[in-house]
Amino acid sequence: MAVSYGEVHGYPKSRWVRGEFFGTRKLRCAWADRADLLEELDGDTWPYADGPYADESDGGNSYAIAREAFIEPLPAQLTADGNMASYEYAIVTVKYSTVGPQLHSTNWIEENLDTTVITQRIDYRGLAWGDGTDLTSLEAPYKILHGLIYSIKYYNVATVPGAVLTYVGYINDAQVSAPSLGLNFDTGRLLYAGAHLSHRSSWAGSWLWDVTYYFKYHPVGWNYFWRASTNQYELIDGFTPYPSASFLT
Repeated sequence: MAVSYGEVHGYPKSRWVRGEFFGTRKLRCAWADRADLLEELDGDTWPYADGPYADESDGGNSYAIAREAFIEPLPAQLTADGNMASYEYAIVTVKYSTVGPQLHSTNWIEENLDTTVITQRIDYRGLAWGDGTDLTSLEAPYKILHGLIYSIKYYNVATVPGAVLTYVGYINDAQVSAPSLGLNFDTGRLLYAGAHLSHRSSWAGSWLWDVTYYFKYHPVGWNYFWRASTNQYELIDGFTPYPSASFLT
């Protein structure tokens, strides 16, 4: 059952700072219902028309999400059982903002795309110095290859998915979409490199997980290899060292 509460006079308040939205609500509820109200509002979206909306034409879900909450007692104090204060009402201040994870479908996520660098040894055979001397194996040059690391963080995960362990070293067997970045990764381009897990608590006090998956991006595909004679990436017949699986689709 939803908690009964009301907005305190003078609220809500909102502001925009450099394209980011911040809003504050001050709510009054029964003191005994304050924890239930926190649970109800955890991850709530800004309900007013002055916030940023996914679809302003029909008042779609706001991108501003409840991220902080403060509880204060409303006098006067009624009883003191076991030296613990008890009040009739609680004032719950809830702060919303667009800074942080966003809701996509039913998941709270945050995505990033970062750069990485690897080196590739060049075949020295057939190469010569300016004076005509052939290169030796110790003089084989290296080429710096610039790449990308895609990461996606899921917030408030109730249980750790088995894919965290089972798909390490796998590539994607279908196109993967990055919803907040607006990018698509074609089949075989993402190599799952592992995950970072952190334990956290919801506003209601239940234990949850934040799970961040890391993927290395290859513009051609991880089962393609450099062929010196053709100067391009190609498949090697019968050799596919990276198995594929369906993830993040």
